[in-house]
Order: sequence, then C-alpha cells, then structure tokens
Amino acid sequence: MKYIGDIVYGGRKMAWGKGAVANSAVYLSGVEGIDSTADKCPPDIEAQTTTTLRKVKSRLEEAGTDINHIVKFVAYVVGRENLDGYRSATESWRKESGVPTPPTFASTLVLVAGLARPDMLVEVDVIASLPQRD
Repeated sequence: MKYIGDIVYGGRKMAWGKGAVANSAVYLSGVEGIDSTADKCPPDIEAQTTTTLRKVKSRLEEAGTDINHIVKFVAYVVGRENLDGYRSATESWRKESGVPTPPTFASTLVLVAGLARPDMLVEVDVIASLPQRD
C-alpha cells in the first residue's frame, strides 16, 4: 500500500492523509472545500464544490491517475437548498475537465444534516483505478 500524502490546513498537519493506493485502486479520503492556506471554507456551496473538485483532480494526479479513471464518486451535500449550487459547480467542472455527461463512473449523492465542520457544505469520496501499464 502507498500513502498519497499529508493534508495541511493553516500550517497544521491533519491526523489523516489524502488517501492510499492499494493494488490497482486509489482511495481518496473525504475531500472538502477548505482553503488549505487560510483553513477556511468559502462561504457558498458553488465555491466549496469548485475547490473540492480541484482537490480531487490534484490528489488523483498525485496518486498516479486522473479523473478519467474515477470508478466511484460519492458526494455528501448539506441541505437540499444547496443542491442547485452543487450541481451547477459540478457541471462546470465536468465541462472544463472533459468528464462526459452523463459521467462514465458510478455516482451517489447524499443529502446530510452536517459535516465535520459547521462551515463545510460538501465532501466527496472518490475511488479510482490506476492506468494500465503496457
């Protein structure tokens, strides 16, 4: 198993990492929209979702794969009132990143009452495969 790397918020190393690579799969820890330098979440769901999805892309690349190898995508969104903003930001990300619509990976969206921090509005779990080597 390979550790992907540390998560640091506001200069503090977190007790969990970005995820792990095991066999031919990449398992990302929950990815959220926290600005790592300021240790703050942007104030709205669209900005948090955009930040989250950029982190997903970056962490997958750090693990040796990319968004085209996502197998399972689970999003946790706080409150039904945030769905439109989440969907808007996700659609923009898909278009900008070349993810097909509908996406070719399994996807689940879960509405939740809250997440680990009160300012968090979205968190995403991702499982991806590593590219096959010839």
